[in-house]
Amino acid sequence: MVFIGGLLAILATAALSEQPAPTEELRFQGRPVSEWRERMKGLDPSGPQAAENVPPLIELIQSESIPEFTRRQAAITLGRIGKPAADAVPVLRQLLAETDSDSTRLWILKAFTLFGGTAGAASSEVAQFVRDADQTHLIRVAAIEALCRMGPQHPQVMQTLLDGVRGNLDTRNAVSRRELQMAAAEVLGLLGADAAPALPDLIRAAESDWDLLRLSAVTTLGHIGPQSEIAIPALADVILFDDAPEVRDAAAVSLGAIGTAAVPTLTQLASVRDPEVRERALIGAIAIGPVGVPVLKFLLDDADLELRIRAADQLISRDETSRRAATVLLLGMTVAPPRQQRTAYMALRQHPSAWSPADAEFQQLLHHTDPRLRQLAERLQRERPASSIPGE
Repeated sequence: MVFIGGLLAILATAALSEQPAPTEELRFQGRPVSEWRERMKGLDPSGPQAAENVPPLIELIQSESIPEFTRRQAAITLGRIGKPAADAVPVLRQLLAETDSDSTRLWILKAFTLFGGTAGAASSEVAQFVRDADQTHLIRVAAIEALCRMGPQHPQVMQTLLDGVRGNLDTRNAVSRRELQMAAAEVLGLLGADAAPALPDLIRAAESDWDLLRLSAVTTLGHIGPQSEIAIPALADVILFDDAPEVRDAAAVSLGAIGTAAVPTLTQLASVRDPEVRERALIGAIAIGPVGVPVLKFLLDDADLELRIRAADQLISRDETSRRAATVLLLGMTVAPPRQQRTAYMALRQHPSAWSPADAEFQQLLHHTDPRLRQLAERLQRERPASSIPGE
């Protein structure tokens, strides 16, 4: 056993002596790989020194003598540098065509994603990866994002994404097809208003029986912005009838993102008997900005105390509604549960000019039978600047 062990040790030593030098001894433009790893970690991709590092980083991604993770690090760094590193794009395209390694494909696609429009020349081959049913799901999803980041001005991008959200991409099973639909619906949101050609398909996807696809579609409708006006009825239906709370919330935010055209619909939703629908009207009105103020003012009289307090919290900062909002908050503090009391208290504390210690509602709070409420009122009065006079 000792002999065998000694022989194995000798053979191992001989084998090691015949192996290539360790990676750390390989040099690129005079620097060892280990130094390049550290250099990439600290490199500012938008800094003035970034461009001078591009040639050696390209050498790193081309070298098969260094670890895969170092090549990946170099590719990602080049992608972050962006346009000044455009010379890396044809190299990455060649590597993508030659490799049969999924891990290598993934970091190349990630680099293309970071390059964005600078990598647009690769849109055709990336689209092929999206359409290839023999590719893994991970590769196809990565290719979808890379393709979208290249922008709709490049060939193949929009048509491939439209086929994805329509469920027209070849897949091995229905589950994969639906997951690619979701991925396409989600990344279309990255295009903003440029994704408008997908509106009919996104509206259909918002009616899917799969909540994750509905969520992606509804969210992207908001990212498209005012051009999604034709989707307002569909988004209202989601708020009224969808059984997934997160999808309903997303529909409310998307209505807000559409803007002024959604105000009449939000106003109607604020009048619905179901408090969960009215809550989504509140969410949409907050998301829409100043033009949503009429909806918030309407909700100051809502039957639901929490909605009144949340609406008042938004309106107390506005001169024309501050006094009324403060009254709602002061009255609400006397009956609200602790979490809503805190919302009201913080709003009153941050906007002392909206109320006065002489207000009947404040006096009611100050002399309340609950000692904790009296303490909150005393604290509000104590912390209120002397110059904070309503109407000043």
